[in-house]
Amino acid sequence: RKIKEGLIENLLDKEFLSRFILEYLIHSRNCIKVIGNKNNKKVQIIGAEKIRNGSDNYDVDYVYNYDWRLRRSETIPYTKYSKFNKTEKEQIKVYQILTPGVEVYSIPSYSSAGNWIWLDGQISLFQKQNLENSINPSAIIKIYENPGNKEEKEKFIQDLQTSFASARNAGKVLTFFSDGKELAPDVTIADANKLDKSFAATQENIIRNVSYSHTTNPMLMGIVTAGSLGNTEELNTAFKMFNNIYLKGTQSLLEDYLNDIIKIAGFTDSKVKFKSKESYLD
Repeated sequence: RKIKEGLIENLLDKEFLSRFILEYLIHSRNCIKVIGNKNNKKVQIIGAEKIRNGSDNYDVDYVYNYDWRLRRSETIPYTKYSKFNKTEKEQIKVYQILTPGVEVYSIPSYSSAGNWIWLDGQISLFQKQNLENSINPSAIIKIYENPGNKEEKEKFIQDLQTSFASARNAGKVLTFFSDGKELAPDVTIADANKLDKSFAATQENIIRNVSYSHTTNPMLMGIVTAGSLGNTEELNTAFKMFNNIYLKGTQSLLEDYLNDIIKIAGFTDSKVKFKSKESYLD
């Protein structure tokens, strides 16, 4: 960064830059509150989810609400930032990418994977609920003789569980003795849940489609692709494609946004420049 020491460093500190970039990645929209109507204005990031464009119901440019889901939550009107506006002490400056067909708000690029992201959460919830609430015995034992009393019945069941339940007892031989074939218990092995293969295939589709919606090769996130060796050359090739298709354009756009913010704050002779990586291992 080519910046003056002191004021601009405080303006664009690590926390400011991190949040600004995350706001863009999540919303494709950055909302800045400009405080002051003279030189050396202060700038403050506001969550894009809290700012809505003005409408017929609000005779202003923007409306702020801490939580739009709460009907009683206070709304605050703001005007669009203009350097010629010398009356408003607080204004809103909005940066957002253009989305064809949508003029009011921008749509994040990853929205195409919205259903897959939702499905990922539902599968994890289903598996959690299935483990907590389902009854899936691995073996069904039918005994054609009533125990002598309740204590004997409970002891028999407890002995079975102690001797054969859990991973430590896997592979043990289950043996019963009886006074005749008619009194011998029936042991039926229950079918295993076959949903695991279906879930595994779905999980692969989720990872692939969410990665593609971010124009990212799953390999760059440390996810091994079937049939791929994942060597250094493949990683560098995947990174170069991601860098040329997405990173460079995004960095250039964010540079323009940040440099405009610097000018708003009164620093006209300084610029922000991101350092680009040319290799996955840089």
